[in-house]
Amino acid sequence: MRRRDVWPGSPGRAAFAGCVASILLALAWTWPALGRGQLLYRDFVQVPDPVLGPSVLGAVGQAPRAVPLDAVTALLAPVVPSGVQQQVMLVASLALAGCGLAVLLRRHGTAACVIAAAVAVWSPYAAQRLLVGQPPTLLGWAMVPWLVAAVRLDGSPRRRILAVLVAALPAALTPFGGLLALAVVVVTALTTRHRPGRHRREWLALAGLGAAWCLPWVVAGLRGASAAGETSGARAFAVRADGVQGVLDVLGGGGIWAPAAALASRAHAPALLASAALVIVAALVLAVGSVRTGRADRWLLAAALVLPALVALTLASGPGLVLWGEAQHVPGVGILRDTHRLLGLTVLATAVLLGLGVAALARRLGPVAAAGAAATLVALAVIGAPDAPARVHAAYRPTGFPAGWSEAVAAVGDRTTLVLPWQPFRRQAWVGDQPFLDPLPLALRGHAIASRNLSVPRDGGAVVVGSDDTTAVEAWARGDLEALRLAGVEAVVTWADTPGETPQPPPGARRVGTTGPLRVWLVDDPSTGPSSARS
Repeated sequence: MRRRDVWPGSPGRAAFAGCVASILLALAWTWPALGRGQLLYRDFVQVPDPVLGPSVLGAVGQAPRAVPLDAVTALLAPVVPSGVQQQVMLVASLALAGCGLAVLLRRHGTAACVIAAAVAVWSPYAAQRLLVGQPPTLLGWAMVPWLVAAVRLDGSPRRRILAVLVAALPAALTPFGGLLALAVVVVTALTTRHRPGRHRREWLALAGLGAAWCLPWVVAGLRGASAAGETSGARAFAVRADGVQGVLDVLGGGGIWAPAAALASRAHAPALLASAALVIVAALVLAVGSVRTGRADRWLLAAALVLPALVALTLASGPGLVLWGEAQHVPGVGILRDTHRLLGLTVLATAVLLGLGVAALARRLGPVAAAGAAATLVALAVIGAPDAPARVHAAYRPTGFPAGWSEAVAAVGDRTTLVLPWQPFRRQAWVGDQPFLDPLPLALRGHAIASRNLSVPRDGGAVVVGSDDTTAVEAWARGDLEALRLAGVEAVVTWADTPGETPQPPPGARRVGTTGPLRVWLVDDPSTGPSSARS
């Protein structure tokens, strides 16, 4: 479907303009994160020399939330440093969303491409996913328009299948991204099955391919002990939608469950009303029938605009929490417990509809009116999250690991290691004020026994999600080295100057001389011989 460009130029130039806008906005948000070192911010952590240890491969019985991402990072690290991989992912998680929308709308004009890219990138949704430390999840969201474009590609089935595979691989780095990619491909293929040259075998091939890229985390989940989630996960990770203000926040792509990831601007009327205005205008564009797309496309856009927020709000209500909590016991459902992630589809649908609306306005009233509407929409997007760039700047800054890190990792070797204090997040002066998930398991060749229980502030209290086995921790606390060995522990590493209590090492634990934030004790049974030979 070719459309007259708002400003003269080919579809290729329109897509290029949208991509440039997307990349510039992404860099405006993330430039302080670019530099030498690793990024250590909440869930987004990496080490200088990642290894293919049990924790990385998802073979230690914990939920495979970073499978196969951590393994891919470790495999690429000898060629592309882990810190560079992080920085590329951070920028790409924003830029690829806008570029994908520009490619989708390239035949509707330059203004449509630029508007769609800007609204998607500069959104409360994108900001809050970054502020909760989940660029990998955001990368899966960014690949949605690319997957739609790949399924609708002209040419042979082989060409489409290859394009889908290329677009899906970045999304499939995480379980949620893989599921999202599978759903998008299947739904898009179903809506295009009546086009010339499309056959049922192609649809089946795409569905099978989607199942294949989900296999890494499925296999890891089946091998582990955490195939089913917990009831508390539904409440902990439900969107925050208190009162009218909270509902407006969710409708605009906000309402994330983590207070530390919330934008201060979203507590005030200007930002909420600006985001609401974008959604209302998008709905009006769809309702008045000025969008020149097929009936199936209009239904898909309507569903993406309305259903994600409706589902998230319903599952955050009293009855919804009860039902969703019970559903967490079904293996695999826990992947979907963070319902805020669903709102990314609303953001994309809003961006597409606003772009199409500007294109329709240009056809009726001319490029001057379209330019004015485009400027207004961009202004509303910025007002909806004016503090987003500053917050992201403060969160993501590269840092070098201190002296003694490699020394401590080498001293541990491939031993099974207990990591203390017993909590998942650390704070260190050399990183900054922000907490970060303990990265030590990514560096160890052996099994790391570390806490993964999460405590999420909700309704004046805290909801704890997780069921850590504390047998080894209790044995260390009471100084029972024999019980510690029976639990399979051969070494204990403690972080200095971080929140949490670490009991004094019991007699018999042998301290290894290391510098830096990590303290290493060996608890191997001396009668079995010098286990340090494995270091």
